[in-house]
Amino acid sequence: AAGRAYAHAVHLIRTGDISIGMRRLNEALVCDPGHMPSRLLLGRVLLHLAQADEALTVFTFVLRKKPHCESALLGQSIAYARLGRHDEALETVRHLVRIAPDSWRGFNSLADLTPIEGERLEALAASQAILSRKLCSDRNPGLIEAAAKAWITLRRPDLAGCLLDARSGEIPDAATAHDLRARAAYFAGDYASAFASKVKSLHALTPDHIPAVPIQMKLETGRAENALKSLTFLLRESGLIPVPMAGTLLGLYRNGRLLDQDRDVDIGLIPSPGCRADPVDLVREHPGLLLERHARRGDRYLPVLWDGISIDLFRLDRAGEYFSFGFSDRPGDVQWRIPVFQSGPEDERGLSSLSPDTASACLRALYGPAWRVPDPYFASVVQSPALWNVALHVRAYYAAHRARAALLQADPIKARALLARAPLPIPLDQARHPDLWTAGDASRTPFQPYTS
Repeated sequence: AAGRAYAHAVHLIRTGDISIGMRRLNEALVCDPGHMPSRLLLGRVLLHLAQADEALTVFTFVLRKKPHCESALLGQSIAYARLGRHDEALETVRHLVRIAPDSWRGFNSLADLTPIEGERLEALAASQAILSRKLCSDRNPGLIEAAAKAWITLRRPDLAGCLLDARSGEIPDAATAHDLRARAAYFAGDYASAFASKVKSLHALTPDHIPAVPIQMKLETGRAENALKSLTFLLRESGLIPVPMAGTLLGLYRNGRLLDQDRDVDIGLIPSPGCRADPVDLVREHPGLLLERHARRGDRYLPVLWDGISIDLFRLDRAGEYFSFGFSDRPGDVQWRIPVFQSGPEDERGLSSLSPDTASACLRALYGPAWRVPDPYFASVVQSPALWNVALHVRAYYAAHRARAALLQADPIKARALLARAPLPIPLDQARHPDLWTAGDASRTPFQPYTS
């Protein structure tokens, strides 16, 4: 009975019905309090629901019974980190890789938690090496996915592409296989191939990929405000001047607040005179921040997590009368260009305030003359007038990428709207399940292709 309840819970949680899935998990544990798969899944779901205290209790219970359980140790370390008990989190993963030196997941977690750059890079390399060894004898398709991601993390997308050329046929989920190929090609700078593979990943989606309950991805503005204040204090202490950018700038100056429909917080960084601080060092050394594994010192773009809030940091580079900021230094990759401005006094969030005229000029550059009119389907990475020397295939890649994400959140209306704004055609006549894209009220789908 516990096994059946657990299997049903796994299905419900995978399809997005977490509340009923949790009830089934509890039923499994009533039938068999020692059913460890149910305990472990319960802990992971509690972490997902930001209930770190309860999750820690669950993982600690499992470890009393199975002290070397990799999943429980990893879950315990995450719970410790979420609770601000960083030293305990770090010691837990160091203990894990000592007792299980072939735990590639353990080394990934060590890379996430360590404040030491050398240890971080060594841990990432160790994770990749373990995966490569395992692939010699283990046909688990999950290892192929993990190894491809590890090569990308190590900034060897060419080797990720070689691996996928040889073995992506072993990945049963074609949508995942094509999406991995798209990522590898994108990071290698082969944007045409990245776009083609991304479109194939759209075509391969099936009803099994779509959650039963729509996923609402909204910014928790209260927590985001707290995270923003903490991060801006840290940045200013290091000589970096934070200014609001993109959707954060739009929300603060158009709506007077952060936008809850936004996905993250966007901050531009201007170094004060004599400042040599690198945001990568600040993030890695701070116990409350999670550094993206792909990040390296000198990057112009740095995505970070603070208390579960996604924050994008962009270095503002001055070139003549413009600031430019973007994702990388690869030719053709995403970057925007806005008029140069003088940063103003610090506001209550720790951000540098901009005069109304300056903010208006930046927003007009980023969103066009109609920036005051809300547009729920606008994607600046696809259609911003401020995009500068960005390859068409890159913009189309992100239109497909964002549309795929929207469909995987059970929002076909937004997905179609994003496809409609792509600068290159993205036909769906070859999709395995074209009905996935036609669900919803089609009359609500705006068709406003961006023209530069």
